[in-house]
Amino acid sequence: MSAEPVDPTDPILLTIDSRKRLTLGSLAHHTQYLAVEEDDGGIRLEPAEVVTLREMRFWARHPDVKVAVEASQADPNRARHPRPRRVR
Repeated sequence: MSAEPVDPTDPILLTIDSRKRLTLGSLAHHTQYLAVEEDDGGIRLEPAEVVTLREMRFWARHPDVKVAVEASQADPNRARHPRPRRVR
């Protein structure tokens, strides 16, 4: 008897332990999340990364660079790779 494949959109019941912790198991595809409590009591987890103040200031001063970086991350084939320089 073979197990049927699981639909990734099917809900999975998770149980909070006695210390109010929740294990995501195979649902966790990132290492950090921002937890947002919704008006209805639900909790939404958004993948997150730490950004330094220096980086935030840089992006604020150079929005065109930020747009270019985000575009290359969305489509790595668009990234420009510098040609190696010849040593003389």
